[in-house]
Amino acid sequence: MLFMVAMTTITRNLDVFELFESTPLRNFVPLRGALARITEWPRTWSEGEKLALSKNGLFAGLNLLRSQVLRFITPTPSYESLERHGEVELRRYPKVAVAQVHVHKGFDLALHEGFTKLAAFISGQNHQRHGERDAAETVVNPGESLHMLTPVLTRREAAGHSVSFLMPRGKALDELPVPLDTHVELNELPERTVATLKFRGAPSEDAFTKASHQLLEKVKGRGWKTKGSPGLATYDAPATLPFLRRNEVWVELDR
Repeated sequence: MLFMVAMTTITRNLDVFELFESTPLRNFVPLRGALARITEWPRTWSEGEKLALSKNGLFAGLNLLRSQVLRFITPTPSYESLERHGEVELRRYPKVAVAQVHVHKGFDLALHEGFTKLAAFISGQNHQRHGERDAAETVVNPGESLHMLTPVLTRREAAGHSVSFLMPRGKALDELPVPLDTHVELNELPERTVATLKFRGAPSEDAFTKASHQLLEKVKGRGWKTKGSPGLATYDAPATLPFLRRNEVWVELDR
C-alpha cells in the first residue's frame, strides 16, 4: 500500500511528456503527419487524464512484474529423471489429465488461440459436475479456478496444432469441471518416457524447428526409438521477457 501511495505521489508531479521532450528521442520523432500527435496531442489533456495515464502505466508495470514472479512459483509435474547425456535428459512422467484445444492454424496463431481458450477454461469458464451426471446433465455453476501445471504442451498435427494445459496434481479426469467452450477437450496423457532438450528465448516456429532437429539427431545417435513427432514445452507466460523464457522440446520414446 505504501508503495502505491508513493508511486501515485510521484506520478502526480511528473509530466512524462515534458520528460520525453528533454530526451534525445525527441529529435527522432517527425513533427508532421500523424506521428506529431505523439507529443502534441497529449498537451491538450487535463491533469486528471494525465494522472489516469500514469496510473495505467504503473499498473501495467506491476502486471509485468507479477508475470515475472509467477514463473518461479507455478508448479510442474513430478517426474523421474532416468538418464542425462549432455543437454539431453530422459524423464519418466506419470499419467496426467490435460485440457486440450486443436487449432487449425499456423504455429504462432495456434499458440495464441490455444492459450487464450485454455486460460479462459481454468479461470472459471466451466460447469461443475455433480454425481454421475454426464456433461449434458451438469448443473451450471461457473467460477471454479484451476491451478494449472507447467509446461504448456504444443504438438504439430496433420491439420494444425494441439495446445494442452496440464491439470492440477491429484485431479482425476472425472473430477474436472466441464468446459463451457466446446473447443476445449479433457483428456488423459498416459505414463510416458520423453527425451528433452532445453532452449531459451521466444518460442518461435524457427526456434522450435531448430531445437527439434537437434534433439532428434541426438536421440538417433543414442539409438533410441521415438513415438510420434517432437512437441514444444513452454514454462513461462507470454508476458515473460523473451530472454527469460524457458522452453524445451520433448519427444516420446518407445521404451
